[in-house]
Amino acid sequence: MKRFWIDIETRSRCDLVKHGVYRYAADPSTEILIICFALDDGLIKTWHRGQALPPLLGGILAKPPRDVQLIAHNASFERHVLGRTFRAVLDPRHWYCTATQARASALAGSLDSASRMLGTKLSKNRRGAELIRLLSMPQADGSFNDDPVLLAEFAGYCRDDVAVMRELSKGLPPLTDEARALYTANELINDRGLPIDTELCTAALGYAERAAVEATARIQAVTAGAISKSRGTKLTQWIYERLRDPHKALMEVTRTVAAGVHLAGGRKGDVRQDAAARGVDISERPGLSLDASTREALLEAIDMQPDDFSVEVVNAIEAAEDAALSSISKFATMLDRVSSDGRLRGAFVQNGASQTGRFSSTGAQLHNFPRLVADDPDALRQQLLRRDVLDGSVLTALKSMLRPAIRPTKGFIVRADWNAVEARGLPWLAGAPGAAYLEAWRDERRDLYVEQAQLAGLGDHRVEDG
Repeated sequence: MKRFWIDIETRSRCDLVKHGVYRYAADPSTEILIICFALDDGLIKTWHRGQALPPLLGGILAKPPRDVQLIAHNASFERHVLGRTFRAVLDPRHWYCTATQARASALAGSLDSASRMLGTKLSKNRRGAELIRLLSMPQADGSFNDDPVLLAEFAGYCRDDVAVMRELSKGLPPLTDEARALYTANELINDRGLPIDTELCTAALGYAERAAVEATARIQAVTAGAISKSRGTKLTQWIYERLRDPHKALMEVTRTVAAGVHLAGGRKGDVRQDAAARGVDISERPGLSLDASTREALLEAIDMQPDDFSVEVVNAIEAAEDAALSSISKFATMLDRVSSDGRLRGAFVQNGASQTGRFSSTGAQLHNFPRLVADDPDALRQQLLRRDVLDGSVLTALKSMLRPAIRPTKGFIVRADWNAVEARGLPWLAGAPGAAYLEAWRDERRDLYVEQAQLAGLGDHRVEDG
């Protein structure tokens, strides 16, 4: 098939990061500023807002020929923004996504990182982020910047993206027929979306805001007024100084810095990937963290070794976790991204976990919803809508309603999960002999996770994700 490479630059009053592609594309203020395109290895051409569409561009967008494949990086964006005017391009079968192609080869999904990881001759223009801020977003007074010099530079940035995308795609193995079929299926699922109970989400946020205020008050009380906020370096340092030495390492992180700019952060030994992809020299600085993963590790340590922690430290960590509302924030994200018809779209990413090829989720991160579900979701929903006083932990109750927030207006939703798919599937894929091992999973009286924990001397209790 002929390949039609395309990239667009837009502007809008809608926040793309906050609201996602579907709401961005549907927003009345969204408009296309620049389209850069090329057929096969031909010259990259440019269209500017206000110009007549070139016949080649207009003809392909109006009715994509069967022998032409539209190619874009993160093609869902082009598909939906262009689809407002050219309805034919909404069919995902017309599209080929080079971000999906990169992730299928275990590269990063971003064009910049993927091209650097592959070692392409061409590289993405670093000026892009600044141009997007200047031209794609409204200025402080609400107006848009129409500076012709900047717009000309923006067009050059767009042309560069097409060139880099084309070189990247040619340097990678093509998507298999199966992968392309999965891409189409995933896009159709994203287009259909999930029905969201917006009433429940709104009510839950009201409870969450009150819980966050109460958590901050608890921190002020437990620190005798020394700490007035539920997040920040003061609370992090206060907790760290009161931990026993073996547990202090849970809060210690290494931050990667290049040319004075913070690039990435994480556990020791896990901070180099971003800098390596950018091809820059780095330095590492030690620091402390009380982020979500740190709080999770500390709470787990408290469960396993409660005598190592003072009551004050436990209360401070628990209050910080309650104030962060890391799970409860999903209610807000769902409301931010839900379309006018009450459906959440664009949630799933093919090859999102590029190292394994597994699907992932974006926005509300549906793949990591807590497993905890209320015993009677309908009854608890009514309590939340009535703004009743809840028994027990408010945050636990709210977490238990995240999955029920996906609520059909008619019919029902079937939820399913493969039991131990990695533990069963990997030996089979590797062709390893182990009929007895696989047979063990069929014995419902056995729990292989508990058996492995016992062999490792970790006890016989299995902890479920709540």
